[in-house]
Formats: sequence, C-alpha cells, structure tokens
Amino acid sequence: MPDRINRTTHELAAYLRRSERTLIRWRHHGKGPSYFRLNGQVLYPSDLTEQWLESNRHNPVREKGVA
Repeated sequence: MPDRINRTTHELAAYLRRSERTLIRWRHHGKGPSYFRLNGQVLYPSDLTEQWLESNRHNPVREKGVA
C-alpha cells in the first residue's frame, strides 16, 4: 500500500483544480473529502480524498439509438 499523503487546503485545492475558498465552504457545509485537524491545521489524507472522488464518479449514460 502506498504511503498516505496528507495535503493542506492549498495543496488539495490545486490537486482538485478548485479554489481554497471552495474547500473551506465545503467543510463549513459538511461536503467534500474527509479531513482532520492537527494543531489547528486542516489536512486531507490522500486515501480518503480518493475514496471521496470515487464516490462522486458519474458514468456516462448511453443515449437511445446510439451504438
């Protein structure tokens, strides 16, 4: 199993191509990937972030009449 990477809000925002403000808003509303606080710093474990991404995956829907 690969080592867990703990990303800061800044690092995760860059990884997800979202603003830091979006991640802060998600935390405030109980959305987004799981995180923990360590000495006041918010950290996002990579394994939990990947699980969250997978849980939000949407598969394309095939249109009628398209092969």
